[in-house]
Formats: sequence, C-alpha cells, structure tokens
Amino acid sequence: MSKHSLGLINKLTNINKFNDKNIYTTSIYSSSFNKYYHDFYHFNSGNNIIFRNILMTGGEDNALFNNFMGIKYVVSKNNIKNYKLIKRENDNKLYYNDQAFPLLYTTSNVGSYKTYKQKEFPYNLEYMLFNPVVNINENIDYQSNIKELSLNLNDEYDLDIKKDKQDYVYKLNETIKDKILIISFDMNYSDTCSNQDTTVTINGVKNKLTCKEWRYYNQNKNFKYVISNFDSLDKLKITLTKGRYKISNIKAYIINNTMKKYTSLDNIKVNQKNSTITASTDLKNNGYVITSVPYDEGFEVYIDNKKCEIEKVNTAFLGFKINKGKHIIRIKYKSPLLNYGYILSGCGLIALITLFIFEHRKNNT
Repeated sequence: MSKHSLGLINKLTNINKFNDKNIYTTSIYSSSFNKYYHDFYHFNSGNNIIFRNILMTGGEDNALFNNFMGIKYVVSKNNIKNYKLIKRENDNKLYYNDQAFPLLYTTSNVGSYKTYKQKEFPYNLEYMLFNPVVNINENIDYQSNIKELSLNLNDEYDLDIKKDKQDYVYKLNETIKDKILIISFDMNYSDTCSNQDTTVTINGVKNKLTCKEWRYYNQNKNFKYVISNFDSLDKLKITLTKGRYKISNIKAYIINNTMKKYTSLDNIKVNQKNSTITASTDLKNNGYVITSVPYDEGFEVYIDNKKCEIEKVNTAFLGFKINKGKHIIRIKYKSPLLNYGYILSGCGLIALITLFIFEHRKNNT
C-alpha cells in the first residue's frame, strides 16, 4: 500500500487500532471529536448505525460513504462485490476500491449549500457526491439519476416482536443488477432500558436504536441502508430483534454504482510530526481543492506561500478556492487552544516552583 492509501477494518475491536502509521481510517471512539464529521457520519452520509454509543464512528458497509471518504482498501472475511480482491490470508481478504475519491482533489464543477439544503436524503447525498458542496449562495441544480422503487407497503407499522428475533422475506417488484439499493424509514418508538435495544437487519446491513434512557443514546431515529453487496437482488431478507417497533415513511431508491472520477493533486506528502500536508497541481480552470480532512478552524492553507481563505465544504470537510495554473500547496494544522494550553502549563509550573520555594523557606525557619 502507498503512503497515502486509506484503510478500513470493519470491526468494533479495531475502531481505535492502527496497524501502520501510513494507513488512515474513518473510525474513532473518543469523547473528544470533530462535530462536523460526527454529524456527517451519523446523519448526512447514509450510514447504518450499529453501535449503542453515539460517540462511536466505526467502519461501514456503505459503499457511497467509502467512496466519498477515499476508502481504497477494505479488509473483510466476507466477499465484497465491485471491489477487487488483491490478497487473501487465512479467512481475511484484502480488497481494492478503484472508485475511492482522492484525499485531495480539484474540481471546477461544484454545487451550492443553497441547493443541497433543499434536497432530502438520498438526493442530497447524490448531489454532494457528484457536485462538491461549497459556499455559493445560488441554486446550482443537478439532474438526479436516482429512481424511486415502489414497495407497496403500508404507511405505518406497529409491531411487537416477542421472540428473540423475527425473520421476514419481502419480494421486490423488480430484480436489481449493477445498482445500489437504498432504503430508509423512521423509527418512532424507543423502548425502555428495562427491555432492550431494537435492531433491524436488511440483507446483512444492520441498524440499531438504543433504549431511550441509555447514557450514550445513539439518536438513530431514521434507519438508512445502502445495500450494494450483490450481483442481482430480487428479495429482501429482514430480521427484527425482540421489542416494540413503530415504523413509518418507508422508502426505497435505486442509484448507479458508478461514481464520478476526480483528479487527485500531485506529489501529496503527509507529515504527521509537523501536522502538514503538501501537494502540487496544474489546473486549466479556476476551481476548488476538496479534501476528506474534517474541517477545523486550526487549519491554515498556503498556495505558493500565500495564505488563503479556507471554508467548510461538503458540510464537514476542509476546502478552498484555487486559480488555474501551476501551484504548490501547503496545509498546516495547529490546535486553536494550543497556545492557551502552553499558558496554563506555564502558570502551573510557576505555581509549582513558587510552592516549592515557600515550603523550602518554611522548613528552614
């Protein structure tokens, strides 16, 4: 794997595990997190939420999210469609995803927040995938390729599952091939913790809603499923765990599984010690540099050694404008609170020295 590749291991035990300093992941479990990325992961990317804890962001089966975040490599025990198997070791398989977006890329074809906010899921996600969303206050529309799939279901369901799990099979009205199936519905009831969490699994993709008194309530009131691991699909295999369910607003969509190709910046180098990323580019048109680095006010960007304005793009990530021509880019991060930390540490050290001198003099009198 190259220095700038991204890795994903889709297991709870590996959320905070890094097997190599040159492999970057999208997962983290921490009480200190980037709010923009946290909200994007949980509410704007179509991810299925499998964890009880709202603080957990783990590796996902969501092909759209993986492409967007630049997940080039996936480690799994299962077969993964549309990815290339490049290595096998015992039960583990290493796959390569040639549709993953670059870590940093340029584009002159952008979308606007104004248009993005007018769209509902999954049309807003598709819009972002094909038109990186930037701070432009005008409508920049896009012709959607999403097809809504009729399921002929009731508007609402009120279910009380008494067994540990209940299986259902639902026959689709058409066979889906070379596409991605997206399903979403609202979960309008969260059980008490004297009972348990409720989960719904559809064709191997699981969502969980935690009980309402749980300290780290996961807020997963809208279940989303991005189902792509199939050659052809004509039925849904659904499993509900024990508990009470009030389900409404069930919708299904079909979207193309071919993603837009973006041009990566050249000579990308990540220096973890100095918290910098450097790259070069040669553009024919004015445009934007879009990254999959979560936005933070501590970032500074220099184009040809001149500081430029940064902005939050795609609801959660670092981006900035760039003019056509050849350029050298340097992105540097410094924590906004770092200087305050130095000051507080200095004050603490002075107080400690003062206390030591006071005690020393007191003992000698």
